[in-house]
Amino acid sequence: MRDFDNPYISHPALSAFAELASEFCRFVEEETLPARGFAQRLHHLLSGLYLGALELPHTDVLFKPGAADAEVPYTEAEDRTGQELYQQTGRVAARLTEHLGEIDHYLEVFDPYETSNAETVGGSLVDDISDIYRDLLAGLRQWERGESGAALWEWRFNFEVHWGEHAISAIRAIHARAAFYDLGWFNAGPT
Repeated sequence: MRDFDNPYISHPALSAFAELASEFCRFVEEETLPARGFAQRLHHLLSGLYLGALELPHTDVLFKPGAADAEVPYTEAEDRTGQELYQQTGRVAARLTEHLGEIDHYLEVFDPYETSNAETVGGSLVDDISDIYRDLLAGLRQWERGESGAALWEWRFNFEVHWGEHAISAIRAIHARAAFYDLGWFNAGPT
């Protein structure tokens, strides 16, 4: 685990994000909606997660001002935890493959600012959702152990460098399917 100067962070956005992450993880683990309803609800959850991540404190709050980044080797226990996360993610990916079926694959431009080589690439909702799930679940486990700083690191840092890209890709793909194809829009119903 990384050594944080401020390992225990209390912030309302962090608590709110923990609830969003928990809801998302439960959904992909347990939801039994057919593909159409599943994707519609997923669109709604991903949008909330993305907004919630933008509200999280920046990871700078974990360190003293001017502290140098240090490489901290993983422990054997963390390696085992990582292996368990990958195994759980594999089970979720298999479940998602069954659920999403033909909705899974889509095309996108990998880097929208690389104009000299703007090739389309294949994307996969199963890959996107599985990667988001793994990053969120890692933070949730830390959150549940009272390691709020480590949870913030997992959620915010990985949002910036990993799962945020997957979320945007999935949101864009589901949006296109809803707007231009056969998916339709999520309806939360009357409140």
